[in-house]
Amino acid sequence: MAPSAELGFHLQPPVEGLGQDELSKFKSLLRDHSLKEELQHLLQME
Repeated sequence: MAPSAELGFHLQPPVEGLGQDELSKFKSLLRDHSLKEELQHLLQME
């Protein structure tokens, strides 16, 4: 996957503006998304 800068967007400024609750939710969503992608990748390998 290409870095966000190569795709023409940057996550740092909006993430820095998140409150603690919003940041926790964002991190949780990222973990869930990453796990789903990894599981899908493993299933495709089998």
